[in-house]
Amino acid sequence: MWADWNVDQLGEGVWWAGVEAAPVWLDVARDYSEDWIHQQQIRDAVRRPGLSSPEFFDPLLDTLMRALPKTYEPLHAEDGTTVVVVLSDGNRSLSWSLVADIGRGWTVIRARDRRFRRRR
Repeated sequence: MWADWNVDQLGEGVWWAGVEAAPVWLDVARDYSEDWIHQQQIRDAVRRPGLSSPEFFDPLLDTLMRALPKTYEPLHAEDGTTVVVVLSDGNRSLSWSLVADIGRGWTVIRARDRRFRRRR
């Protein structure tokens, strides 16, 4: 179904991300995050392992980080102020930067994934 869609075109707004018109991929990601959370609730209820592998968990985290600009909206900061969020499990790390822009508000930027080498 999604293969026929232009996921970069503008679609409906995503209120929790603070955008009135969002690219279709953000709406799809929103649906994914809701499905992931419900799936996790069911897995918790039946004591099954969660969907924690990077292929399932990383898109969820990236989607949830899209709420940061809306969350930080009431906070006023100097142009270029940066908040860095790093999530790590000891083996690898995911990070995002939240950057203040006086004219546009806060913008979230995904940093490149880093993998840690274990020291022996």
